[in-house]
Amino acid sequence: MRHLWAMLVAAQMAVFAAPLYAADGSSAVAEAGAEVPHRAEVEEALVRGRRMFLYDQAAWHATDKMLADFKGKPDKRMRGYVVVPGSTYDRLATIFYGEIGEKLVEFARYEVEGQNVVSGGIMKNGERPPLSPLAERLVAARTAAIEEADVREYGQCTEANINTLVLPPDANGVISAYVLTAPDSNQSYPLGGHYRVDVGPDGKVVNSRRFLNSCFPLDFGQKAGGTEAIGVYVTHLLDEHPTEIHVFSSYYIPLQMMVMTIDNKIVWQIEGGTFLGATSMDEPAATAD
Repeated sequence: MRHLWAMLVAAQMAVFAAPLYAADGSSAVAEAGAEVPHRAEVEEALVRGRRMFLYDQAAWHATDKMLADFKGKPDKRMRGYVVVPGSTYDRLATIFYGEIGEKLVEFARYEVEGQNVVSGGIMKNGERPPLSPLAERLVAARTAAIEEADVREYGQCTEANINTLVLPPDANGVISAYVLTAPDSNQSYPLGGHYRVDVGPDGKVVNSRRFLNSCFPLDFGQKAGGTEAIGVYVTHLLDEHPTEIHVFSSYYIPLQMMVMTIDNKIVWQIEGGTFLGATSMDEPAATAD
């Protein structure tokens, strides 16, 4: 359940067939003219994974700034945070909210661009605006996701506090809220213990899923024969293509990730949120989930 292979030398790539995708994302269909598999799903995974990373970064760096501004002692009335689109296309706003008079209001707001907090601070007494309708929906979706994860007994894979990540509504008004296992070491990242809960415009859960059947910590810098690993090889049973969790995790794993989807025997290469290509294999490796 916790197999991990270090990809050490280019010679190991000799068993791979012709690429199904080119490194730039364009088709590199085999000479037989077979259709490129799951292009739409892969593109969606890349977009979602990238968006998840940006929202996670916005929450992370804004939290550091908020704690510094509060000198390590946040207002006890604060209840959590939510990330919403910022004032420009490249910015996200992290709002730390609390309850006053049975209303949710902003206690602090920071705009983040990439990994940099570019503006914001603590709201003064009497100047705390109520949460916007969008922010309120995101807060409610987070609550619904945590409750759904509890009902379905979705387990965590580390002792660290859970991480939650909520994306704005899609074109159909559906909000995707993620309940994520947080890493408890700077030398590994949990690939398992992550869940997605979709919440409809009416606030009700319309779908939920797990991304792995078990915990699967990926260890960094693992050595084999005295050689430092340059990549990790994992298998995936629940989909025939990589998911947004593979893409999201790849931002935090300083190695190339090779995801083997068992049903169709394809190896998908991802590194730092970038899709490098896909190759087919004749025989699957041992399953990891």
